[in-house]
Amino acid sequence: MLQILILIAAVSCFAIGWVVARSGARGPVSRAFVLFAFLTGVWSTANLLSGWIVSVWTLRLTFVAGALIPTAAVAWILFFTHRRVIGRDRLLLAALNVASAVLAIVSLLTPWIATGTIEDVALGPAFPVYTAFLLLGVAATIVMSARHYARSEGLDRLQTRYILLGVSLFGLSAVLVSGILPALGFRDAGRLDSVSSLFFVGFSAYAIVRHRLMDTRVILRLSVIYTSLGIFTLLMYYGVLWIDNHLLGGSYSLGGYLSAVFFVPLFLASFSALSRAIRRIANRYFFASLYDYHAVLDGFAKRVSATIKLDEVLRAVTDTVVGTMHVDDVAVAVRPAGGGGRYTVAARLGWHRLPEHPLIERSLQKRLRDAASALTPEDVAVRGDGRGSEQRADVPALFGHERAAVLIPFIAKDLLVAVLILGRKASRDAFTSQDLSLLQAIANQASVAIENARLYAQVQEFSATLEEKVAAQTRDIAEKNVRLETLLKMKSEFLSIASHQLRTPLTAIRGLLAMQAEGDFDKLPLEELKRQQENMLASANRLSNIVNDLLDAMELEGGVPTMTLVPVDLPALLRAIGAELKPNYDRKGLTFTVETPTPPVPPVTADAKMLREALENLIDNAEKYTNKGGVTVTLSRKNGSAVIAITDTGIGVPKTDLPRLFQKFSRGEKSSYQHTDGSGLGLFIAKSIIENLRGTITVESPGEGKGTTVTVTLPIAQPQPANP
Repeated sequence: MLQILILIAAVSCFAIGWVVARSGARGPVSRAFVLFAFLTGVWSTANLLSGWIVSVWTLRLTFVAGALIPTAAVAWILFFTHRRVIGRDRLLLAALNVASAVLAIVSLLTPWIATGTIEDVALGPAFPVYTAFLLLGVAATIVMSARHYARSEGLDRLQTRYILLGVSLFGLSAVLVSGILPALGFRDAGRLDSVSSLFFVGFSAYAIVRHRLMDTRVILRLSVIYTSLGIFTLLMYYGVLWIDNHLLGGSYSLGGYLSAVFFVPLFLASFSALSRAIRRIANRYFFASLYDYHAVLDGFAKRVSATIKLDEVLRAVTDTVVGTMHVDDVAVAVRPAGGGGRYTVAARLGWHRLPEHPLIERSLQKRLRDAASALTPEDVAVRGDGRGSEQRADVPALFGHERAAVLIPFIAKDLLVAVLILGRKASRDAFTSQDLSLLQAIANQASVAIENARLYAQVQEFSATLEEKVAAQTRDIAEKNVRLETLLKMKSEFLSIASHQLRTPLTAIRGLLAMQAEGDFDKLPLEELKRQQENMLASANRLSNIVNDLLDAMELEGGVPTMTLVPVDLPALLRAIGAELKPNYDRKGLTFTVETPTPPVPPVTADAKMLREALENLIDNAEKYTNKGGVTVTLSRKNGSAVIAITDTGIGVPKTDLPRLFQKFSRGEKSSYQHTDGSGLGLFIAKSIIENLRGTITVESPGEGKGTTVTVTLPIAQPQPANP
């Protein structure tokens, strides 16, 4: 059983090394991996031979291969984690090479490491040095892998995780069973060290299959497919033999020939179907990102033909490229809409450090447009026209610190509409000619789609702009219509009020003056004469009030009126207004109450005359529209402001009248019947005065017949008056 496990380990090491070697990868990472895998396979083979051929040379061959493996492992990890081995790393690798060579020679030609046979091993005086070297190699690979894993991210981190697991378990178990346990007396455990290489093979194979380690999955895919088909062929062959021997009587019987005739068509039909099935399974579960050239183009064409939006076209480009080429970074720089200028990155995956405006200058644009093919760092180094420094001056930002691997032009109607900027592959291998051909084919299809999407976007933008302008003009016309209707209504209300309110007192005054001029007053009794003179004075006062209201409204509407700000005692002011208006309340049988708090509200800074006018208008207004009950004026303090609430039990205000209650020449529908002598300016004047004093005024009414509450709020600490 042990021999079978060692054989499996040896074959596995040679197989995975062969897969990577046949993959076409020529980078230092791949070469170091192949060397490591082959040396491990040689070491396992030597272990296997030492069990079959009991000789001191087979034993020494095992130690020779074991001395070379740590250096190969360190070289692989160095190239994988650093990509370029320079400075101290190069010195470390050189020192390990010298140490491996010395230990290999000593192991082969002297008994200082070990001698004897696998059945009877005699450890030499240099065996602790050999074991220490193995431990040093194992520790170096583990430490370098762990450090790279800690600072890596994305796909690189996933690959490093399985490399770390593989080399750690392989190295530690190998050192344990081949170095530490034999030194402690367990010499038979040494033959188990080759089996530990299965950790390295297993985790490396998983990283290759699932996480594109070294991008060797093409050959591994073929290996899986052909191995499966080979196993199927063997099963069919042995199945025919078993049927012939056990059921048909022997190899050369007539039944054997008949069974062969029957199984050959079955085998041929099954082989083709099984081949397709194995390919589908391998592609689906193990090698999903291996691409079929024509299938990729067909899928991309269907995707871009199904949309007319630029962002969706660009997303199709980036998704297809990343899913097919396994690149770390991809971006699409799009030509400015007006032409000229810098190409702007319109779509990207990864590549967060790439600037929003990549450096694709005019000379590079011309080269991409003229060549109409991919541009790589090798092209920059090789192509030229005798002006090498100038030829390379336009690309160091992308091929230098930005580390772009290839630029693909998108050409449409002789215009460079976009540039596809690709980073390196996850495997760090170069792009193949098939890769560049596929990328250029994708770019050719995408160029037309990008131009169509741009034209569509321009049409949409023009349509949206046109709709917005039409909507703005429509709103402006509607607002002007509303304003015009408001002005016309105000004009009608003003003419109605003016024709009635001004004509009535003027008519009365003119009639009484005519009677006086004609001598009719001389014939009247004294009391009647006095009454007519009082009517004449009342009409004159009424006319004067209307004219004053008009003048006050014009002054308040035109700007900030001149105010003399002084401290005003609100309780005293409200009581004075009540005393002046109380006869009107008594005449209608209404109650009038002023409620003030304790402690009293501090004085407010205001123009005493204008504030009195505003409050008097409000309190007088409450009386005019109240037929029974009364009016209550409540003074309180809230949040640094004086609050005056004037509550009546009058006719109330319909909700439809509330929004226009404080407008000029505006009166509620019911109020015009209740009080016909109003000018329609009282509430407007009161509101303007209060707002000039940086106060607020609001009206609340539960509805018709349910009274009204007018609330005035004035700041106690009064600043300068504001604009109305």
